Amino acid sequence: MTANLDRSATIQRVSPDGLVVTGGAQVVVSRGSQLIFVNGQVSRDVSGATVGVGDVLAQLTQSLRNLRAALVAVGADGQDVVQYRVSVVNYDESLLAPLLKAFADEFDGSPIIAAGAIIGVSALGRADYLVEVEAIATLA
Repeated sequence: MTANLDRSATIQRVSPDGLVVTGGAQVVVSRGSQLIFVNGQVSRDVSGATVGVGDVLAQLTQSLRNLRAALVAVGADGQDVVQYRVSVVNYDESLLAPLLKAFADEFDGSPIIAAGAIIGVSALGRADYLVEVEAIATLA
């Protein structure tokens, strides 16, 4: 059986101003379906320096700033997020309330209402990374 696929959708890869340039795209927009896939954001400033070394909440704050910059670069905001995943090195349940508060604080007091997960991991891509935030958003 042959699938009848719509080939009109295109994919745009964006490296927004204000985010460190990496080997991959920070944001991928799928035109036609208007899905936005935001690469895992870590606690790096535009120069590539890690912000908040050793401090989970400081790293989450910077990671969320990077997520917000990525969303804004393609015309989206926290309300457009449909799924997110937060990976935290050595996650402990006592971090849950502060992590959720940091989300609301970064997105103007509005919590991101989306399918989401906070996942404890043993390590991330670099030894000084404690938090990584990924997101999928959609535009109407």
